[in-house]
Amino acid sequence: MNGVKELKSESTELPDCVISHIFSLLTLKNLVKTSALSKQWYHQWGLKKNLNFDLHNLLDYNTIPELPITLPLFQHLQSQFAASLDSFMQTYPGDTIRSIRVDFPLGADHTYAIDGLIHKAVLKGASRIHLLFAYKTDIKIEPCKPNLKGKPYTFLFPFFSCPNSLTYLHLQRCHIAPTMKFSGLKNLRTLVLTLLSVGQNVLQDLCFSCIHLKNFTLNECNFLSDLKITSPTLLHLNIYYERIRRTRSRNIDIIALNLLSFKYSSGYLSHLLHKVKINSHMLSKLTYRCARILNLEFPGLPNVKTMCWMDSVKTTT
Repeated sequence: MNGVKELKSESTELPDCVISHIFSLLTLKNLVKTSALSKQWYHQWGLKKNLNFDLHNLLDYNTIPELPITLPLFQHLQSQFAASLDSFMQTYPGDTIRSIRVDFPLGADHTYAIDGLIHKAVLKGASRIHLLFAYKTDIKIEPCKPNLKGKPYTFLFPFFSCPNSLTYLHLQRCHIAPTMKFSGLKNLRTLVLTLLSVGQNVLQDLCFSCIHLKNFTLNECNFLSDLKITSPTLLHLNIYYERIRRTRSRNIDIIALNLLSFKYSSGYLSHLLHKVKINSHMLSKLTYRCARILNLEFPGLPNVKTMCWMDSVKTTT
């Protein structure tokens, strides 16, 4: 008790720059604890605008091997993480949030915490949101992983119906429900989808909603149907398909008149999966890493200056 009183009295004498530096070194868990020392420290907590929620920051886990190796213990850790996340966001005193990043395998059972996080982030003007819910390959859980993963979190776009400042969105291992003529992502410039199941209905809604989208990445996604990517504003498109093996062959039709660069990278035998057709007269850089190039159609790309086939580079004249 005496130590806390001494720290309280000493903290009031510290310059603001020193306090700010101290806060920059603290995890979010310790940040909340120190905010109880004085009003000045509580105010400093609210000045932290970039919020990163992972095991180290939220629960003081230093390394991945510290994770529980049994299903019940891991589910308990998930519940603990979600509860801590929800508590932090409910008590966060800041007026503004720049970015939110969650890097921990949460799912549908933790919807209350994730929804609350997104809601407050949008209201406080967050421009970047990263929801990274994938299970890392080096986390060994028993029993089998399919029982561990459970149902993924469903991302709801109506959260962005109100005016918002979101320019960057990364969704990993989520479920996206189709939306009807949703237009709440007018400021979004970059969209990254990782480990999602994507069908034409969802993709069509996204293209309709993101009217200023510049950068779009599909990373290890499972395509539920043939895809048509139509966007008049899109400048850079990346499709990475390295690890997924069991999926149907799909047709990918790209209609993006202002597209400047396109990168398609696939792994072993995945040249059998997708046939890509590009319609973009502004395209200047094409990177295609695949075992075969027979599944690529580009009927007239007069502005292409650089073509990369696998690990070799060919420059057109």
